[in-house]
Amino acid sequence: MKTTFLILFLIPLLSCNPDEIPVKDNTKDTIQSYSLTTNENSVSEEDSYTSIRPVYTAIRKQIDLGQGMSLKTIESVAMQNEQFVNQYLTDYQGITQEELTAIMSLALEDMPSFLSVLGLSTEGESEFTSMITALQEIKAANASRAEVIAYLQGREDLLNTANGFTPEDLSVLKSTMILVSCSLSRDCEDHTDDCDHDDDRDWELSIGHITATAYGSSHSIGNAITSCLFVQ
Repeated sequence: MKTTFLILFLIPLLSCNPDEIPVKDNTKDTIQSYSLTTNENSVSEEDSYTSIRPVYTAIRKQIDLGQGMSLKTIESVAMQNEQFVNQYLTDYQGITQEELTAIMSLALEDMPSFLSVLGLSTEGESEFTSMITALQEIKAANASRAEVIAYLQGREDLLNTANGFTPEDLSVLKSTMILVSCSLSRDCEDHTDDCDHDDDRDWELSIGHITATAYGSSHSIGNAITSCLFVQ
């Protein structure tokens, strides 16, 4: 259930224009009270949703690593920029990985209100829910990476402009899904082992790699997939 709700939160970002959301300078202060390790501050529901908006927007607008890139380039960027991404979040935005997780956890408390505050719709959520369910079933069936990729490539019926996705959205989504397919398969264990693949690239998908790939995609499409699979 948690995974399903997380997907319903992240998928509507396809329709969100980050330029329409104001970005404040006090990004660190606005999210501190929502750390998973503390609940000392009492804030109204409306204020809490509004306060995380600039944090979320700042991440999406300023970490632009994937948009318009080929699959090979996305893989390369993700694998080589873990330190940069982590340093950027910590030193320049003051956002820790725990705080990013807290943003998602806060959204789970009241999905409709959270989406409303961000001005998001739920268009396309049923298609993505179906796809995520299938991916999880493939994972549970101990599929190989080749089998996972074969499934993804066969779901053109869900990934089309009729469902509200632009060609750019589809390109980034497909690339990101193939990138994370390694950790869906039996070729990797615990999401940290190297996979057995043709060109011997390092497929270790740490939090930094996931962040680099996910927040680089247009409208955070990649994040919808990676968060569903790894933030549980």
